[in-house]
Amino acid sequence: MRLASPNPKEAPLIDLGLYKDPDDVRKVAKALRIARELAATSPLSDLIVTELKPGNHVSDVELEAAVRAAPSHYNHAASTCRMGPSTDAMAVVDNHCEVHGLKNLFVVDASVMPLITRVPTNPTTILIAERVSDWLVTRFRAQRGAIMSDCTFEGTNER
Repeated sequence: MRLASPNPKEAPLIDLGLYKDPDDVRKVAKALRIARELAATSPLSDLIVTELKPGNHVSDVELEAAVRAAPSHYNHAASTCRMGPSTDAMAVVDNHCEVHGLKNLFVVDASVMPLITRVPTNPTTILIAERVSDWLVTRFRAQRGAIMSDCTFEGTNER
């Protein structure tokens, strides 16, 4: 990722690096061929009318060209801001999702997962967010309680 211009309102240029290695294109094309073989078996084949894009009668070269022309990625990014101890050079947040070295800055999304889950990331992310929210509520209530215990209301003995 890099800046497109000095204008902060202009979207950055993002290059995901998809298919930079020619072997990547071959692997994705191979996976598509395997998916086609699976789709050609019953009962799935009974539900499929035709392959729309790039079409089932393209050569290997055409299939690889179609892969290059329509790069895609798994849209549920995870593990880009991994959770772990401060001794782990790859870890960004601790087990409470607080950024290492910064107090009261939290990252609570799928990026904190140390590894991409085998299940959909959405429910796992919700679980992480619910747990961290519980910790934060407890933490800040305790902090507020400590602050309030030092306070008295003017003219009374109430705290």
